[in-house]
Amino acid sequence: MTMSYMFYSVILTIFTTIILIIAAKNSVKDFKKVFTILVPIAVLLLIYFNNVDFNLFIKSNVFPSRTYVVTDTNKKSTFIHLPPKSVWLFKTPADVYYSKYDMNKCKEFFDSTLKDMKKENKIKNYSYDSRNNTFTIEIDGIPNIKINLFEDNDTIRFEISNPNY
Repeated sequence: MTMSYMFYSVILTIFTTIILIIAAKNSVKDFKKVFTILVPIAVLLLIYFNNVDFNLFIKSNVFPSRTYVVTDTNKKSTFIHLPPKSVWLFKTPADVYYSKYDMNKCKEFFDSTLKDMKKENKIKNYSYDSRNNTFTIEIDGIPNIKINLFEDNDTIRFEISNPNY
């Protein structure tokens, strides 16, 4: 469980307990209705907040990140498509994303996407460093964006850094 979700779990447990106590004081009939509706919802939310795999599964299927937006100094936006079912995790100096695909599929996806973007003149050029598993993208003729692919034992993460903007 991540620390950011701990607050939600505590609040959800307190809220559920209070509602069940109020329903129990009113009548048995109200208690049964509230119990059959509220407890399954509370359990699903607790699993969502406490189980990282379930959390990523729900986010990647319900709320995927589809594009990364680069806005240059002239307020011109360039959209870089992300692999299907990617999930934004957190911001460090770079934006970190989760993908359910392995490193090779992510590399192939970015390679084909960037190739198409170059043909459409949305980017000037791009290159791939196989030693560091890094794509470097040039938008205004200088290396602007870096996409680093990281593969752990169970997941793949990639980060997109944008040092010039």
